[in-house]
Amino acid sequence: MRLRVLYTISAALPALLLPAVAAAQTSIITNIPGCDFASGKVTAACVPAFLAHIIKFVFGLTGAFALIMIIISGYQIALAKAMGRDRSEGFTRLRVALIGFILCACSWFIVDFIVRSLAFGY
Repeated sequence: MRLRVLYTISAALPALLLPAVAAAQTSIITNIPGCDFASGKVTAACVPAFLAHIIKFVFGLTGAFALIMIIISGYQIALAKAMGRDRSEGFTRLRVALIGFILCACSWFIVDFIVRSLAFGY
């Protein structure tokens, strides 16, 4: 049992470094000279920044939705005995929520790569 805990902790420790790696990345979500969405001054160079804002918003919503589904599945698992139901419904919802979040994260990396490629140095 102790060995299993040690393996779990050692596997999770590299995840603590991920915020530092993410912070080191350049972002295209910056103010581009000549782009003012409030006044309507938009050029072709503004499109990647606008797409980046939309993508960031949409993937933020998917993360919030995944968190809500994980919380609901936790309640389903915890209250299954009291309600006379099977806990497998909660575990299925939890598995689907985690897989969906992982797929959204992977698709975000792909979309971010494409937007960065189209940004032409921004």
